[in-house]
Amino acid sequence: MTIRMLMAFLVAGAIAGRGSGADENRSDRDRLQGRWLFVSITENGKINKAPDGAKGSDKPTLTVRGDRWKHAHEGTYAEATFTLDAMMALKTIDWQYGQGGDSYKGIYELNGDNLRICWNAEGEKRPTEFVAKKGDNQVLWVLKRMK
Repeated sequence: MTIRMLMAFLVAGAIAGRGSGADENRSDRDRLQGRWLFVSITENGKINKAPDGAKGSDKPTLTVRGDRWKHAHEGTYAEATFTLDAMMALKTIDWQYGQGGDSYKGIYELNGDNLRICWNAEGEKRPTEFVAKKGDNQVLWVLKRMK
C-alpha cells in the first residue's frame, strides 16, 4: 500500500468518525429536554442561591421542550426560543424571548444532570468563561435536572 493510499484511508476514517455539527447540536438539545431547577444565579459578582425550602411555583425552574424553554419563578414566567452550537470549543447558546423580544448570547456546559449557562445581560457580547464578576454584565446560571 502506498503512502498516498494510507493517508487517504486515515483522512476518510477521521472524517467518518466525527459527527456532523447538526448531530452534535441535536444530541445536546435532546439531552437538555425536561425540567431544570436553578441551584444558583451569579450576577455582578454576587451568588444568589435558589431557596432551599421553596415549594411549587416558588422554585425557579427552566423547562425545555424542543427548541423552546420556559423560565418560571414565583408564578411568573418568560418563554424563549434557543439555538445551540455544540461544535465550538465553548459550546454556544443563543436565545430570544418572544418575537422581536430581547436576545442573548451565551455559552453552556452540560454534564449529566448538571447544566451551566453563562450569558451577557447586555445581549451583545458572548462570554468566554463561566464567571460573572462585578461589572462584567455576565450572568451565570447553575441548574440541576429535576427528577
